[in-house]
Amino acid sequence: MSKFELCKRRDLWTNTSQFRYVSASALVKTGMARKRFDLLWQWMVWSHQPEIRPETMKHSQYRWKLVDGFVKRFNDYRAQSFIPSEMICVDEPISRWYGQG
Repeated sequence: MSKFELCKRRDLWTNTSQFRYVSASALVKTGMARKRFDLLWQWMVWSHQPEIRPETMKHSQYRWKLVDGFVKRFNDYRAQSFIPSEMICVDEPISRWYGQG
């Protein structure tokens, strides 16, 4: 979703593009309904970030301060619930791959 520049989040579910050379995001095709996304988004919890970066904090640390707690909680949950095996299933239909092969 980060590649689409839109004014409103709901526009990500439209099938028509606002731009001539950029296709519509059409998230409705991914199976994630807008109501469900909004419900999940409502319960997202972000970390605290001071309005002014403390002099003792690096810019790179300050920039990611808002998501630090979220990433930690996500990783803690995955460590408790994920059981590695030989089988893997990856589904990233809205992420573009820029790598080799």
